[in-house]
Amino acid sequence: TNGFFHEQRFYRVVPGWVVQFGVSGSPEISAVYDNRHNIPGAIVAEDPVRQSNVRGAVSFSAVYCHDDDDDVTKVRACNQTTELFINLVDNSAVLDSKGFAPFGMIEKEDMSIVDEFIYQGYGELEEICQKGGTTNPTRSTVCKGPSEERLYLEGNKYLEKNFPKMSFTTSQTITNESRINGGDGDGEQAFLV
Repeated sequence: TNGFFHEQRFYRVVPGWVVQFGVSGSPEISAVYDNRHNIPGAIVAEDPVRQSNVRGAVSFSAVYCHDDDDDVTKVRACNQTTELFINLVDNSAVLDSKGFAPFGMIEKEDMSIVDEFIYQGYGELEEICQKGGTTNPTRSTVCKGPSEERLYLEGNKYLEKNFPKMSFTTSQTITNESRINGGDGDGEQAFLV
């Protein structure tokens, strides 16, 4: 209703890993969903992982929380808001155990469309590269991606100026359809077309 997905940029594209999107092009709207602001209702409750992060699975991106401050290897996904990612490969061995719970699936035959229309030249986010690498287990990626902080503060104006080749959506429609989903079988799904 607020045009959140209008001209939505695929701002993090790491070949052999994930395609990430879900920050509004409008800084006023994205500020509500910035997990650092902790606005009531903006944080999505953590879900149990019922399906795997296989190629085509869509999951919420998240920050890592430490359940045990003494053991930084024990991390889990938390503070999910509107940022989503599409798995370009089977990432289940890395992401399932960390709590990234897929909630949707791009049909197998449609993943070739994702592969073709997403510009992959910018690679990993600036902040992730500055922290010493990427969450991509292959560790092979280009580090020319945007700053997520500037994305939240400046929106699409920042991306249009500095990342002109970045792929984006042009229009979207949300439809409700009943459909059995091989997972928990609740049958209710919303589709973004």
